[in-house]
Amino acid sequence: MFLATNLFKLSNAALAPFFHHDQNGWLLLNQLPSILKALPCEKQSPIKKGVFLQNEKEISIGRGCVIEEGSFIEGPCFIGDGSEIRHGAYIRKGSVIGNECVIGHATEVNRSLILDGAKLAHFNYVGDSIVGEGANLGAGSKCANLRLDEREIAILFNGERILTGRKKLGALIGFGASIGCNAVLNPGTIIFPHTKVAPCLSIKGVVV
Repeated sequence: MFLATNLFKLSNAALAPFFHHDQNGWLLLNQLPSILKALPCEKQSPIKKGVFLQNEKEISIGRGCVIEEGSFIEGPCFIGDGSEIRHGAYIRKGSVIGNECVIGHATEVNRSLILDGAKLAHFNYVGDSIVGEGANLGAGSKCANLRLDEREIAILFNGERILTGRKKLGALIGFGASIGCNAVLNPGTIIFPHTKVAPCLSIKGVVV
């Protein structure tokens, strides 16, 4: 039920080879280093003054991107074609951003996979998470990735705890889902495609 093929469209030709149809979606996060090594490392969009690139040789930026002044990008990192990285955005190493995405003001992305057309436009934190195609995170919504007791994260579903083998795991957000402003997705939350989460909620488990 939690297979990547049930949650994501997998339509990006550059990323599709890394999606295995028979594995749970969160296992894709283990493959981020392999994805980054396999993708081309080049800069095809102009970089304005005031953009800070750390480990620049390991940062790839596609065609037609807008990288605004005041953004911070740390390699290894991949940003696909036509994406917009706005002022104050913080993209940490180990992240893959797809095509036509928006990473907005005061948004932090950490070791996450952001698929084509996803929008994290205002004051978002996304750690150890996967955001599906066309999904939208409202202003101030967060994907928390660490339990307070720092124990292994489990998926809560139908009264059962499905262990993930990870101490850091944020959310898996299916394609076309919408997360309301200031909602918090607790570690190990799974949001199915086209689901809408109301503002200011604290969510955990599986939302279908």
